[in-house]
Amino acid sequence: MNSKFLFKLRSTFLSPNSKLELWLRTQYHQFNKTQAAFILNNWLAKKSYIGWRKAQDKKPMPDTKDMKYQPKVTFLVSDFDSKKSDLFETLNSIQNLVGDNWEATVITDRDQDVPGLSANLKSDARISFLALNDLNFDDAINGEFVVFCKAGDRFNKGLLQYFYASLSEDEPADWVYYDCEFINIKTNEASPLFKPPSLSPSMLLSVNYLSRGFVRASFVKESFTKYRSNQRPLAVEYALALKLHETNRKVRHIPNLLVNQIGLSSPVTSEISTIIGGYLSDLGLENVSAQSSTYGIRFTWRNKNSSVAVVIPTKNNRNLLEPWIDSLLTKTSYTNFKIHLVDNNSDEIETLNYYDQIESNPKVQIHPYHQEFNYSEANNLGAAGSDSDLLLFLNDDMAVIDPEWLTELVQWAERPEIGIVGTKLIRANRTIQHAGIIMGLNGFAGHIYLNAPEHYHGLFGSVDWYRDYLAVTGACQMMRRGIFNDIGGFDEGFKLAFGDIDICLRIHENGYRIVYTPFASLFHYEGQSRGYATPPEDIIRSYQKMESALSKHDPYFSPNLTPARIPKCAVNNSGNNREEQFKTRKKFYSKQ
Repeated sequence: MNSKFLFKLRSTFLSPNSKLELWLRTQYHQFNKTQAAFILNNWLAKKSYIGWRKAQDKKPMPDTKDMKYQPKVTFLVSDFDSKKSDLFETLNSIQNLVGDNWEATVITDRDQDVPGLSANLKSDARISFLALNDLNFDDAINGEFVVFCKAGDRFNKGLLQYFYASLSEDEPADWVYYDCEFINIKTNEASPLFKPPSLSPSMLLSVNYLSRGFVRASFVKESFTKYRSNQRPLAVEYALALKLHETNRKVRHIPNLLVNQIGLSSPVTSEISTIIGGYLSDLGLENVSAQSSTYGIRFTWRNKNSSVAVVIPTKNNRNLLEPWIDSLLTKTSYTNFKIHLVDNNSDEIETLNYYDQIESNPKVQIHPYHQEFNYSEANNLGAAGSDSDLLLFLNDDMAVIDPEWLTELVQWAERPEIGIVGTKLIRANRTIQHAGIIMGLNGFAGHIYLNAPEHYHGLFGSVDWYRDYLAVTGACQMMRRGIFNDIGGFDEGFKLAFGDIDICLRIHENGYRIVYTPFASLFHYEGQSRGYATPPEDIIRSYQKMESALSKHDPYFSPNLTPARIPKCAVNNSGNNREEQFKTRKKFYSKQ
């Protein structure tokens, strides 16, 4: 049953927050938490990709015969430790491109007289070989654009046509990239990566999703004048990608899958890890280091030991609050913090007795909050009752997993370009509760990869990558006090829901980045404090304030994917009913 049908069914027969609607919504959430629901959605996602590939293969390629601007492209093919058949496959795919305004230079550390090279490849004057030690970009690049690639990559024959068509739409960009299929080293299977259409500097710390793109040659040459080094070309490409944000270069995304590449370019090698470390050091960060794990590379740097006010609204919730506070105090390695409990008229004797026990602790302060509960107002009260450098807003139904979680959040929140930082939240059964918020998801805004396994890698990539988003959940948001004060804190017009998204959007509009780090993960027992009820007035207010963000495509979400928690491929745009879901949901909540 598709979401379009469910939205119309609910809109026709139910009223917002009626007993029946709330009961059905609760059952819906509970079902989607099950492993069976995930298995089904994951299977549907994989199946949709097969259909999407078939549909793309049938689409006519852009007609470029009358396009005057068709710049020459230089392919720099890295050939190190690869099979000879890999190199042949790559060169053949380049040779089979529609359009002949290209050259290919194979950069290698082995004998340039490659045995077994076909006569067709040997006789092609556009193909040459160069030793790594002899690489000089001024001499090796004759094209106006460069594609860094690797032996084993196979390009779609329409690659140049799609590229030239993208240039004709507007002024040329400095970097034009596209979607890819890659060999997953863990499963040895081909997996797609549908990329965000905007630059995500944080994501580049985990994976160079811009790799194999068309890079303006002048950008390469300006950055590496008379370049001579043993650094391999794909490492140079990574260094260039990191420079894009700092140099305000223009990027453009082609929403087509145009390469089957041998693997993703990521900091798994010491060479690339060192490049990223150097980049972070150049930003002024000190003691930068990389820590490798099974699921990703975490970069750390020295923090300023900023003071942190941990603001937690709560009421009558001792069974979850007590172990949460205990884990904060005993399992957190970062010590410069104070907990500010904003108590909303607790009247259960167990909770009041617990307050008597902890109020003497100098790291805990209780702020009475006697009004009808308002999430935004409670957070503003807790912030006003503290004097810390950083503000961390948390729910009262959580638990510490990694002792370094707070250190991770602090190092990000201290950076001047970062507005808010959030993290991965997982349930007790090790499934995802939060890994970032996508605007437009399910007709409004929602958590990507909700209910997927803790280390899920889907069509949109991995939950274990750093990311830039428009919003992260208020269950865990850290920001500098100065930013919080400048925007006037949380909008108290939001009683319970969406105030967290609103504050992210306002901070983002002020030019700050909203960052997700997977390396500060916490347990979150969502729904156990206040259930799943959402005040309709919050939803109506959210449409009034966020319509601009909701009516446009999220810049950090792939246009090739459906707006679902476990996204599927939008085959011929079917299922990609973001705007229709948005209108139907808005109409439903406007009933009252």
